[in-house]
Amino acid sequence: MSLSEYADTYSQALYYHHQEYPDSIVEKDQLVVLRAMDCKYFKELLSSSNALFAVQTYKPYARAVSRYDVQMTLPERQSCSYALVMATRDKQETVSMIAQAVDCLTDDGLLMVVASNDLGAGPIMKRLKKLGPCEVSFKARCKVAHIRKSDIDNNDLLNEWEALCIPQIHKEGNLLSVPGIFSWKSPDKGSQLLASTLKGRLKGAGADPGCGNGYLSFNAIQGNPDITSIALYDIEHKALECAAENLQSCATPISLHWHNVLKEPLEGSYDWIIMNPPFHRDTITDPETGKRFIVRAAEALKNTGELFMVANNNLPYLPVLREYFSTIETLEKKSGFRVVHAQK
Repeated sequence: MSLSEYADTYSQALYYHHQEYPDSIVEKDQLVVLRAMDCKYFKELLSSSNALFAVQTYKPYARAVSRYDVQMTLPERQSCSYALVMATRDKQETVSMIAQAVDCLTDDGLLMVVASNDLGAGPIMKRLKKLGPCEVSFKARCKVAHIRKSDIDNNDLLNEWEALCIPQIHKEGNLLSVPGIFSWKSPDKGSQLLASTLKGRLKGAGADPGCGNGYLSFNAIQGNPDITSIALYDIEHKALECAAENLQSCATPISLHWHNVLKEPLEGSYDWIIMNPPFHRDTITDPETGKRFIVRAAEALKNTGELFMVANNNLPYLPVLREYFSTIETLEKKSGFRVVHAQK
């Protein structure tokens, strides 16, 4: 499903849950929604509350939600009567948001969690039940649960989940990362392969679209003293926060851009670009996403600019590379990945 479809099904499931469990309908004086989506249910919350806090770090949804009269931050601790978590496909991110939501609730506040079946609703609900007794409903290929904060009796587990909100050191690469960003536990093999080929190849101003926690930029700086600046782009604000921490000790000037590369051109003209482009659109496998990254890179490169990218061997990127670049070569091929160097 696309993100807009998730928003619609989440609305259906939440309305159904309130019908099945009337005690889940509370006076929503001040409330918080984590991973807020612009949907019918969200708009109703907006009209029925005195203050709505909407946390959304994914750029397309943040832009949609920010059009309304909401505060795009977490509220003060123990200030909300109602908290809603809209689950993502990263289960560890979801449980970390549950911990954040509970922290915002008053002692008798109500927590609700909605998750789509194809995003792991079953395991999420199983984990939620470990906090205490909760009611669960099933509708529109989703599961919804609610629990009172006063009924939560497993604070040790809650503390474990809250710790996931804090950036942690990668298993490899010695860089900070956090649930909810690409390959957060360790650098993926494609990025590692690309990083291993960059030494001595980069100089001048560059960019890193889809930067994640800054792994590629960090490695680029280490092996290329003639780099003058790097612009890092990512659709997920959590990724940029980690990248800023990981690169703060580097002397090379960096700029951070909360940016949807699919919708917006890169903000500059560059000598080189490094990237491991995504091949998913929302939660759907879509090679057109990677092709769009290549086009954006070509548009932002100077006349003799160079692109260094990695991708799965089976992805159909060669035609679009030939359309925008005069020379194309394979620098490395290993473990199902290919590193390509293309020059305009």
